[in-house]
Amino acid sequence: MEQTKKYNAFISYKHSEPDIYIATQIQKKLERFKLPKSLRKKYPKERWKINRIFRDQDELTLADNLSEEIDEALKDSEYLIIICTPRLKASEWCKRESEVFKDLYGLEHMLLVLAEGEPEDSFPENQWYRDKEITDENGNTKIIREDVEPLAADVRATDKKTLDKMINNAVLRLAAQMYGIDYDDLKRRHREQRIHLIAGISGIAAGVFFIFGLVCFFLMMQINSLKGNLEDKNIQLEESNSRLEDMNRDINNKNEELEALNTELQEQYTLEQEKYAKSMKSVSQELLENGLRLDSLYAVRNAMPSSKNDTSVPYVASAEYALSNALFAYDNEVLVPTEILPMIPDDNAEFWGEFEEYRYLDEWFTDDRLVGMGFIKDDILLLVSFSGNFYIHTDEIAGFLNVNNLYFAEKPTPYVNCATCKDHKLYLNFLGTDYMVCYEYLQRDDVIKVETQTNVNLYNLHGALMREGEEKASSDGKYKIKAGSNRKVYIYGENEDDPVKIFYDISGYVFGMNKLEGTDYYILITGSRCSYLLDKNLDMVARIGFYYGYSKEDKRILTYRQDEFNWSDFTIYSYPIKSYDELISEADELLKDYTPSEETLLKYEMLK
Repeated sequence: MEQTKKYNAFISYKHSEPDIYIATQIQKKLERFKLPKSLRKKYPKERWKINRIFRDQDELTLADNLSEEIDEALKDSEYLIIICTPRLKASEWCKRESEVFKDLYGLEHMLLVLAEGEPEDSFPENQWYRDKEITDENGNTKIIREDVEPLAADVRATDKKTLDKMINNAVLRLAAQMYGIDYDDLKRRHREQRIHLIAGISGIAAGVFFIFGLVCFFLMMQINSLKGNLEDKNIQLEESNSRLEDMNRDINNKNEELEALNTELQEQYTLEQEKYAKSMKSVSQELLENGLRLDSLYAVRNAMPSSKNDTSVPYVASAEYALSNALFAYDNEVLVPTEILPMIPDDNAEFWGEFEEYRYLDEWFTDDRLVGMGFIKDDILLLVSFSGNFYIHTDEIAGFLNVNNLYFAEKPTPYVNCATCKDHKLYLNFLGTDYMVCYEYLQRDDVIKVETQTNVNLYNLHGALMREGEEKASSDGKYKIKAGSNRKVYIYGENEDDPVKIFYDISGYVFGMNKLEGTDYYILITGSRCSYLLDKNLDMVARIGFYYGYSKEDKRILTYRQDEFNWSDFTIYSYPIKSYDELISEADELLKDYTPSEETLLKYEMLK
């Protein structure tokens, strides 16, 4: 093998698998090949290893004419190694490489590696003959084709492990041909060199192990001398550990007792908070009836979490019910308390009016008496009795019409000391209080007037009232409703014998219970002015005055308001369903500049 060319060998192969793998492995192993030391003396130092193998996937650059670069590499290579498979013959590129190299250097510098198939199917055609020049008896020279039997390194295998082993042997066979060495001699010397290498490594290892043994011996002596001390220390540690384990058991027992106590305290705290929230519902209702709307909001809001996700304060449905009432969330065009004012003395006739001249009207109020009057609307006279009943009178009606349910979503407390109407506002002073309350008409921005109907009988709007003991399914069929005595209502789950919810002394007898489609809410419909909005746990969270129906298209509740003088005429209004967080937000907005009254603070602190 001469060392005059740039490449020791050029590998020609078809760019498909396994040809690529075999060509790559042969390139890598040949470029790592080194002559055994026993053979190096026959060659100069620069030929002790194979320096460089050309394989077109690695060596070619982006050129306008790749064939020129291939030609240069072929001319500058000492040997041509051909990876032979049946696919090779289909490659015009590989065929050209073989023909060019044979023309340059002849068959003697062409080395074959049989990777697949039989020789006749895989070898290039130009490997089966050589051109030979002869001179005939007349002295003429001519070229004849002489048949040859090509030899190849065989790497045909059925699995990768066998293939890698055969490639190693093929590399030795190719190297032997490139160096002009007998293959068996090279293989034997290569094996001897590996044995010497292993023996050298083993000798070094033996020396290391000997030294390691000596070190271990001295370490063992030191360990034995320390072993006694360690055993004593271990005995002491075991005794200490035993004491620590006893202490840990005591601590764990104490922790369990503390955890149980903490759980009990937390449960007790939650229970007390729930009781407190329920108590605030009653306080809120009382304050609202006395016209202290903001005090009513303050009392119940402080017993409620800021959102359903707030776990610092337990959620109680009855508190949401009280908050909804104080916000008049489902009421419109009713009188609500808006302002607390200093008391004007009840003998101030200029403000309260002269009652004595109207005493002849007292005969209209059985066991009651008139305490004030005034025009609440144009041509509509509002009269207020001592027991907290409200009447209107116009030229269109004879006598007086009770409007407690029509003008008030939440009727004020009984025992009104004096009352008057000015500028369409109602002023009340309740017996035993030193303030007066201003009532104004509530006009909610989120309420939509749907339509007005005339001469309609609303008596059978929701069907027939349920008799005591009667059962009826909810509109979705998930629950059964049973009417009990004293306006008691039982709700049962499907195929259940025990009620999941009981409502006591509700306002009016029950018609039934409907699911509000597209929501988690139900509506419990009663025969009074109030129906009740129930959440998914069937807890009351709001009362709905004069419930008419539900619009599933826009998920809004419909109510009706009857005309003051002709109750067969009425107007339908549409309300959005208020979520818990929306109620809290509305209450906080109303309370942001508010200071509670002393009466509210006293009740609040006493219950807290």
